[in-house]
Formats: sequence, structure tokens, C-alpha cells
Amino acid sequence: YLTPWHGSWLNRIESHFTSLRKFCLDNTDHRSHEEQQATIERYLAWRNRQRPITVKDWRQYRRAA
Repeated sequence: YLTPWHGSWLNRIESHFTSLRKFCLDNTDHRSHEEQQATIERYLAWRNRQRPITVKDWRQYRRAA
């Protein structure tokens, strides 16, 4: 299923990209791509420590046929 262009909030990855942009890219002046990459990697490491990722089996949400 495709996400409508006016419903980006429906796509769960969009919230992660928004946070990444706000914490790592907005109002910054990185001197190099390596510095920018290090900032992004630090953010991702922090994010992964703060919120454990859970994986659920999508099949449990299917309707009974």
C-alpha cells in the first residue's frame, strides 16, 4: 500500500527522518561530510540506546479469511 502524499505522518519512518533532521542537520554548519556523518551516527546510537526496538509479527494483524 502506498502512503498518500498528504499523509506522510502515516508512514512511521517519516517521524524518524524528521527527528534526525531536527537534531543533526537544522541550524548546523558542518565543516566536512565526515563531521556531518559522525553527528548522524552519534544521534542514531543515542536513539537506539534510548528506545529499544520491538518487532511484532505482522501476521497477527491480518483479518481471518
